[in-house]
Amino acid sequence: MVGETSNTGTVATISHGICHECSNKIHHKTGIDLNKFIDFLDAPVAIVTETGIIKTANKNAQNLFKKNLSEIEGYAGSNVFECAYSTFSDGCGKTLHCSGCTIKKTVIDTFQSGNSYRKRSSENLTC
Repeated sequence: MVGETSNTGTVATISHGICHECSNKIHHKTGIDLNKFIDFLDAPVAIVTETGIIKTANKNAQNLFKKNLSEIEGYAGSNVFECAYSTFSDGCGKTLHCSGCTIKKTVIDTFQSGNSYRKRSSENLTC
């Protein structure tokens, strides 16, 4: 997931995911582990699992979220960006509000279809 900041707020960009095999190829070809590799990128980048858990994030994403890596890795994305509904008793991603969440739908579609998304307006977010 890549986030860009505009004068109207944050606009989420979801790009095609990276599989474990490709992650290993990056390491073997460059000698750089994935965390260091994504830190070279200018945009905020978070590596997210199919279930919405953030595996890691680069420095720009940490700055965007205003959190250090220990507050990001292993947590649901909605908890990291502090979605108002993530603390409801149904749990992250399982409330009535979550069904229309642009971020959730985009991440799920990226995993299912491989489609890339750019500049999806935060005005459509329900969380």
